[in-house]
Amino acid sequence: NTCKSDTVNKTITVVSKPSATLSAINNCGSKSIAITASACVINDNITSYYIAYGDGTTALVNPNNTNYTYANYGSYTIKYVAKSSIGCASDTVSFPVLVKDKPVVSLSVNSNKDSVCLGSSYIITATSSVAASTITNYTWLKDGVNIINNANNLTENNTTGTYIYSVIATAANTCKSDTATKIITVVSKPSATLSAINNCGSKSIAITASANVTNDNITSYFIAYGDGTTALVNPNNTNYTYANYGSYTSKYVAKSSVGCASDTAFYNVVVKDKPTLSITYNNNACDTTNFTLTANATVNGSTINNYTWLRNGILLPITINQLTDNQSTNNYTYKVLTTATTGCPSDTVTQLVTVQRYPKTIFTAGSGCVGKPIVITNNSINNNTNNSLLYAWRTSDAQNSNAVVPNFSFGTSGNKSITLKTTTSNGCADSLTKPITIEDYPVANFTITEACLGKVLAITNSSTDAISNYNWSTNNNQTSNATLPNFIFNTVGNYDIKLQVATANNCTNGITKQTTIQAVKIKTTPAVDTIVQVNQTLQLNTTGASSYTWLPSSNLNNALSSSPIFTASTTGIYPLKVEGTTAAGCKGTANIVVKVFAANNYIWIPNAFTPNNDNLNDRLRLTCSGLQSLTNFAIYNRYGELLYQQNNCNSIGWDGTYKGKLQPQGVYVYTWQGTDYKGNAVNGKGTIMLVQ
Repeated sequence: NTCKSDTVNKTITVVSKPSATLSAINNCGSKSIAITASACVINDNITSYYIAYGDGTTALVNPNNTNYTYANYGSYTIKYVAKSSIGCASDTVSFPVLVKDKPVVSLSVNSNKDSVCLGSSYIITATSSVAASTITNYTWLKDGVNIINNANNLTENNTTGTYIYSVIATAANTCKSDTATKIITVVSKPSATLSAINNCGSKSIAITASANVTNDNITSYFIAYGDGTTALVNPNNTNYTYANYGSYTSKYVAKSSVGCASDTAFYNVVVKDKPTLSITYNNNACDTTNFTLTANATVNGSTINNYTWLRNGILLPITINQLTDNQSTNNYTYKVLTTATTGCPSDTVTQLVTVQRYPKTIFTAGSGCVGKPIVITNNSINNNTNNSLLYAWRTSDAQNSNAVVPNFSFGTSGNKSITLKTTTSNGCADSLTKPITIEDYPVANFTITEACLGKVLAITNSSTDAISNYNWSTNNNQTSNATLPNFIFNTVGNYDIKLQVATANNCTNGITKQTTIQAVKIKTTPAVDTIVQVNQTLQLNTTGASSYTWLPSSNLNNALSSSPIFTASTTGIYPLKVEGTTAAGCKGTANIVVKVFAANNYIWIPNAFTPNNDNLNDRLRLTCSGLQSLTNFAIYNRYGELLYQQNNCNSIGWDGTYKGKLQPQGVYVYTWQGTDYKGNAVNGKGTIMLVQ
């Protein structure tokens, strides 16, 4: 409505803004700061304050001339505001505050001891720490003299003496540490010596050791014997025994109380074995013949250097282990000793040598026979005081013997040889070979071609080989040395004919044969007296010779035949004799009687017999005279009982018994049937008397 109010007036006073200032002081190593603050305003008064310490803590106080302690070292920004009574605030004043820690430093030596050994470098190390900052440099002093070195360690190597080391550490916040001090004493190094003594043949050594130090004491020891064994003992005047001979390097170190060690003292120990020595001698020394002595030496941990030989006390120009000598027969004393490369000598070894003469081999050997021991005599001579000899016999067919006299025989004939080697106890030998001849045993054999009574025995001598002697004999004391003997036997019987043959070497063999001397036995058939009838032919047969003569020749168709036929025209008794001659001329005879009966007289039976076992007429025998064959012959007692029967003419006859029982004395009846020589059937009967 366009109306306007009355004017209202308000007086406003514009005053100036307060001004404020802020500062703070901090000392190294302190967490407290001293604060200075101011504030002013024109035409007004400062009535309130605000401060923030930068660590999260604030206060509404006037901070001027106040102290504030932080919990930790570090950088902080303080902020400050002042206000006037009318509430005008100053601009915020900021002030950076560095709460500086003071470095802490200490010194140490790498040996962890304040004493070090001469010649040894040692390192001094400054160990420092500072909170909320870093160490930027170190200031070193040695005995008050500055050392240019900004590092935290110092390497030194000084002569003997006492040294004072100081160090100050400076942090990046410019704070310096207190001075750290370390006193180091450099002491001298101990000196050490080592030696040892060893005797040949012993594994033990005697040790001498010494150790010295200036301004200190030796408190510990170390020794290494070179065989892997060590000890922490003072080795002086001690003994040590090794397991084996050989070379060893021993080491010795001595230490002082401050731990200074001597330089290592070395000593080469040779543990020397004493050579062991023996002599090998084959006991084979023979007159003016080489023989050898060998020295056998062994040594441990070394080698043999040379040998020294003596014969009967005289030095020989031999330095090797083998001595070859040649001496005449005698006794000699040899000595040898040896030295090892360590210088250790062996004991002296002695060998007695007896040089012997050669033996003389003497023996004889005769020639002989196959399979028969050779006759040998041995007369070999030793030629030394020791008369024993060794004998080695060998034949050409590889037989061997060590007997004084061997028992050799050869399985084959021919030229052979026997060798004898005689050897003394030293092996001195002599040999001799002799040839011999071995003969086969001859073969004795002969054949008796005819042995006739009263005639020279017919012998064929079939003996073989080189026979020089024959010796014949019989068991009836006939003898002969001829190739064929002239033996005659005048008595019938069995005789032994023995032949012994021998060679020039008396190789003998023999054979005995038996022969029977008897008259030539001429056998005839029939062999006994026989009966025929008139004009009945009788066939005669003869054996036992090669030619025959019958006497008388009458009634024979051929008196020179072995099987003539006899025929007689008249009855009677005709005695016949036949003489036979063998191819060797031996003769013999046989006789037979032929009884010729009249015609039709067919059988002949005795009229009595006596069966009493006196070998005279004990059997009843019949003789067939004109029969070609007998069909039946029977004997009956008086009761008609058949007691005996036969059906041929050659039966042995009746012995007078029936069923094993002798029949009583008396008359018995016989009957017969047969065929005559002409083929006609004939028969007959009669009686006989049994006489007891």
